[in-house]
Amino acid sequence: TLDAELEELKEEGLEQPAQGAEAPSASGRPRDIFVVVGTSKMAEDRALVQKILTMVNASYYESVKDLLHESQDSYERLSRGEVLERLGMGDDEPQGNRVLHIAYRGAELTPASVVGCMSSTIQTPWTGRGCGHWGLLVVYKDCQGQGIASVLIAAAEQRLARSCHEIQVEYEYTPGHAYSERLMAWYEGSCGFSCSSGHPRPGSGAQFRKCRKPIPPEAGRRSRRIWLPELRALAASALEELPAATPLEEAPAAAVPPG
Repeated sequence: TLDAELEELKEEGLEQPAQGAEAPSASGRPRDIFVVVGTSKMAEDRALVQKILTMVNASYYESVKDLLHESQDSYERLSRGEVLERLGMGDDEPQGNRVLHIAYRGAELTPASVVGCMSSTIQTPWTGRGCGHWGLLVVYKDCQGQGIASVLIAAAEQRLARSCHEIQVEYEYTPGHAYSERLMAWYEGSCGFSCSSGHPRPGSGAQFRKCRKPIPPEAGRRSRRIWLPELRALAASALEELPAATPLEEAPAAAVPPG
């Protein structure tokens, strides 16, 4: 049961993380960045949706513009409808599957305070059971180099750790392309992922790289220590909304056949 697992986690001495959406305070990470899961309520803010849409598409354009035809001056990674859909997926938390994490700076989430986003998925159609996934990692151009991507990744991986034992990411790699080289160094270096196909051979062409890394068992237990109380509160709320049970009517006595 939920209560039994929570008691077991408490007995292991795992520290209960502070409540709220504040970013981890690890060395080198900004303390004024907060991360929340998007919801359909946020999707009602047209300016917020536009900020996310513009931020994502502009970021992806910058990453691939050297590979595009010189006449192409934009790139659509997401449509407005896809942003709305991804935000709405967060309504299922804490039982959701795919969500969009939103990073913002300061005390209030507004279109102007949004500085990044990324997605995380507990189970995708293309990964095996127990393998989570994150992607769509974007930081607003004027805010890059400030540790915001690390904060987003920490939030996504903490969420995935509640149900998964490993994580997969994918990316397009083109040898010699500056952005691709930085991406490989980031994913397969700083982030700790490894690709089963190994390092690209010299002279190889563009490739789609699938990389994975394990989730440490302690990270999984810490994540569940946060998630299980949320799940219990959701169950309690659902029970309160149900109509009160009524006693079953007494069954009529069986008729006695005439003797």
